[in-house]
Amino acid sequence: MSSRVKKETAASIWQRMQDGKWAFSAKFRMAGSLPPNHFDGIVVVDRCGNVAALTHSINTSSWGHTGLFVGGISIPDAGALYQGAIQEAGAGKRLPEPMCPLIVLKDGKPVLASSAIGGGLHQKTLQVLTSVLDFGMDPQAAVEQPAFLLPAFSAGPPVAQVERGQFDSKLLDAVRALGQEVREISIQEAGAYRGYWVGVQIAPKSNLRRGVGTRQAPLTSVAEGY
Repeated sequence: MSSRVKKETAASIWQRMQDGKWAFSAKFRMAGSLPPNHFDGIVVVDRCGNVAALTHSINTSSWGHTGLFVGGISIPDAGALYQGAIQEAGAGKRLPEPMCPLIVLKDGKPVLASSAIGGGLHQKTLQVLTSVLDFGMDPQAAVEQPAFLLPAFSAGPPVAQVERGQFDSKLLDAVRALGQEVREISIQEAGAYRGYWVGVQIAPKSNLRRGVGTRQAPLTSVAEGY
């Protein structure tokens, strides 16, 4: 069992997958080739009910073609997006992990696992979880609801952003009346601020698994359960 956590074992399995000799390779269907976009949201549930949720990202917008890091700081942009977090952590300290993969438990058993990527990953995750857990909405329907985007940060309070035409104007006016500024942006602008969510819902009694995710994600890969 101890061999399973060794790098040599992982390298051997990866090579077998690349050679098409891994026993479960046929279970994977990839939509097109995968360019080095440096981020993935991954949720896996195996036949025994073990659940894993993770986010793979170099967590920066200007990574160039290297993806090089030193002490958790991206070399291509010198941590430009995280100056505040760097100052708060202090010299020689690790930065807090801002990704949000999660596993939701009920009576000690997993019922929902998710991961998210994109600029608005936190906003998308919070909205989907609230819709599913608090309001009992179907997960795929929750994912497809209009979403708040990553806010625009300025010298003053953050400005909430939504895609133009996604929310009723009366609702947005009501939010503004409460003191929260809201800006509508075009679908082209929204791309950089949108969150992409993927998850697996597990029925507590039947153990039925259902995978759902953002349909408009730029690339999609599907792994069938076995």
